Amino acid sequence: MRQKVFVSHPFIKNPKLNQKLVGDREKELLDDGKMPISPLALFRSFKEEHDDDFRADIMNVCYELIDMCDIINFYTCGVKLSNGQQLEYEYAKKNNKKIKFY
Repeated sequence: MRQKVFVSHPFIKNPKLNQKLVGDREKELLDDGKMPISPLALFRSFKEEHDDDFRADIMNVCYELIDMCDIINFYTCGVKLSNGQQLEYEYAKKNNKKIKFY
Protein backbone atom coordinates (compact mmCIF):
# COMPACT_ATOMS: atom_id res chain seq x y z
CA MET A 1 0.00 0.00 0.00
CA ARG A 2 1.23 3.47 -0.84
CA GLN A 3 2.42 5.76 1.90
CA LYS A 4 -0.27 8.39 2.60
CA VAL A 5 1.06 11.94 3.00
CA PHE A 6 -1.07 14.75 4.41
CA VAL A 7 -0.32 17.99 2.54
CA SER A 8 -0.58 20.98 4.90
CA HIS A 9 -0.27 24.21 2.96
CA PRO A 10 -1.28 27.85 3.55
CA PHE A 11 -4.35 28.95 1.63
CA ILE A 12 -6.15 32.18 2.57
CA LYS A 13 -3.47 34.81 1.82
CA ASN A 14 -3.31 33.86 -1.88
CA PRO A 15 -5.86 31.12 -2.71
CA LYS A 16 -5.22 30.96 -6.46
CA LEU A 17 -1.44 30.67 -6.14
CA ASN A 18 -1.70 28.27 -3.19
CA GLN A 19 -4.07 25.97 -5.11
CA LYS A 20 -1.48 25.80 -7.90
CA LEU A 21 1.37 25.14 -5.46
CA VAL A 22 -0.60 22.38 -3.74
CA GLY A 23 -1.22 20.78 -7.14
CA ASP A 24 2.54 20.85 -7.74
CA ARG A 25 3.17 19.23 -4.32
CA GLU A 26 0.58 16.55 -5.02
CA LYS A 27 2.18 15.76 -8.38
CA GLU A 28 5.63 15.48 -6.77
CA LEU A 29 4.28 13.04 -4.18
CA LEU A 30 2.47 10.98 -6.83
CA ASP A 31 5.63 10.87 -8.95
CA ASP A 32 7.46 9.60 -5.86
CA GLY A 33 4.95 6.76 -5.48
CA LYS A 34 3.10 8.31 -2.52
CA MET A 35 -0.58 9.11 -2.03
CA PRO A 36 -1.16 12.83 -1.35
CA ILE A 37 -4.05 13.67 0.96
CA SER A 38 -4.85 17.37 0.65
CA PRO A 39 -7.63 19.35 2.35
CA LEU A 40 -7.14 22.11 -0.21
CA ALA A 41 -8.13 19.65 -2.92
CA LEU A 42 -11.28 18.79 -0.96
CA PHE A 43 -12.29 22.33 -0.09
CA ARG A 44 -11.50 24.21 -3.30
CA SER A 45 -14.60 26.37 -3.01
CA PHE A 46 -13.82 27.48 0.52
CA LYS A 47 -14.18 31.22 0.94
CA GLU A 48 -12.56 33.31 3.65
CA GLU A 49 -15.94 34.68 4.66
CA HIS A 50 -17.30 31.30 5.83
CA ASP A 51 -18.33 31.33 9.48
CA ASP A 52 -16.41 29.85 12.41
CA ASP A 53 -18.66 26.77 12.62
CA PHE A 54 -17.84 25.90 9.01
CA ARG A 55 -14.12 26.39 9.70
CA ALA A 56 -14.38 24.10 12.74
CA ASP A 57 -16.05 21.43 10.58
CA ILE A 58 -13.21 21.69 8.06
CA MET A 59 -10.60 21.35 10.81
CA ASN A 60 -12.36 18.23 12.12
CA VAL A 61 -12.14 16.72 8.64
CA CYS A 62 -8.43 17.66 8.55
CA TYR A 63 -7.88 15.85 11.85
CA GLU A 64 -9.58 12.73 10.48
CA LEU A 65 -7.34 12.91 7.40
CA ILE A 66 -4.23 13.34 9.57
CA ASP A 67 -5.26 10.23 11.52
CA MET A 68 -5.22 8.13 8.36
CA CYS A 69 -1.87 9.44 7.05
CA ASP A 70 1.65 8.10 7.61
CA ILE A 71 3.45 11.45 7.29
CA ILE A 72 2.33 15.05 7.67
CA ASN A 73 4.15 17.45 5.31
CA PHE A 74 4.02 21.13 6.23
CA TYR A 75 4.75 23.55 3.40
CA THR A 76 5.32 27.02 4.85
CA CYS A 77 6.28 28.99 1.73
CA GLY A 78 9.04 30.67 3.72
CA VAL A 79 6.76 32.01 6.45
CA LYS A 80 5.42 30.75 9.75
CA LEU A 81 2.56 28.26 9.83
CA SER A 82 -0.87 29.67 9.04
CA ASN A 83 -3.55 29.46 11.74
CA GLY A 84 -5.01 26.28 10.24
CA GLN A 85 -1.56 24.74 9.81
CA GLN A 86 -0.76 25.52 13.44
CA LEU A 87 -3.86 23.60 14.53
CA GLU A 88 -2.90 20.70 12.24
CA TYR A 89 0.64 20.72 13.63
CA GLU A 90 -0.54 20.64 17.25
CA TYR A 91 -2.92 17.79 16.46
CA ALA A 92 -0.28 15.79 14.56
CA LYS A 93 2.31 16.29 17.29
CA LYS A 94 -0.15 15.31 20.03
CA ASN A 95 -0.94 12.13 18.08
CA ASN A 96 2.72 11.24 17.49
CA LYS A 97 2.60 11.59 13.72
CA LYS A 98 5.77 11.78 11.66
CA ILE A 99 6.17 15.44 10.64
CA LYS A 100 8.28 17.06 7.92
CA PHE A 101 8.68 20.75 7.06
CA TYR A 102 9.34 22.17 3.60
